[in-house]
Amino acid sequence: MIILVMLLLSACTGHEAAQNANPSALEPRLQSAASFPYPSVRWNHQTYRITDVTLTEVDEELGEIADYSLDESETLTEPYSNYYREGTKLYAIKGKPSSLAIAILAREGLYIQAEVAPK
Repeated sequence: MIILVMLLLSACTGHEAAQNANPSALEPRLQSAASFPYPSVRWNHQTYRITDVTLTEVDEELGEIADYSLDESETLTEPYSNYYREGTKLYAIKGKPSSLAIAILAREGLYIQAEVAPK
């Protein structure tokens, strides 16, 4: 019985500490995510803004995401993204130069178009 009471008291104390914690200390990733204005991929020295345009056919593979981060100030290895994780494949789009748009493999058979972001 004493052990049960001690467990309940320690659980309540932990809950109070979490409620009283400094909010900025609890949300560092949310604050750094704000440094990117939109979901993007950086490839071949260009930033591509991820769109909601879906594709089912693509051309040759261009590479894969090497780095993922929500902190724009980090030094990252290209290609990198603030949305897609390492290992995500990048493709050329049939009929479009990769200097304007690329495709990102979202899941098997579904690709998302990313377009060069305005500077």
